Amino acid sequence: MLEPGSAADPERHRRLRQTRLAIKLAEKVLPSFPDGVWFVDLAPISDAERVQLAVASTLGIRNQADRPRIDTLCEYLAKRRTLLCSITANI
Repeated sequence: MLEPGSAADPERHRRLRQTRLAIKLAEKVLPSFPDGVWFVDLAPISDAERVQLAVASTLGIRNQADRPRIDTLCEYLAKRRTLLCSITANI
């Protein structure tokens, strides 16, 4: 029996292939996104609330105590031409 995360784990290989493909595609479209292409790994996240935290952390956005994180993210992204790439465990 294969241990999850082992070198022979088919799920791990699938995620690695997907990640490589996402990176290749992001490199091709990078000139269209002057504010950057960002990779957000959502595979280890099981709580939807943590998605906002993962995106904000990747982009270097600090939480503002007086505002919901989603509002801060939306305002930040609305002013930019940015592509967010993500890979999840259940694609």
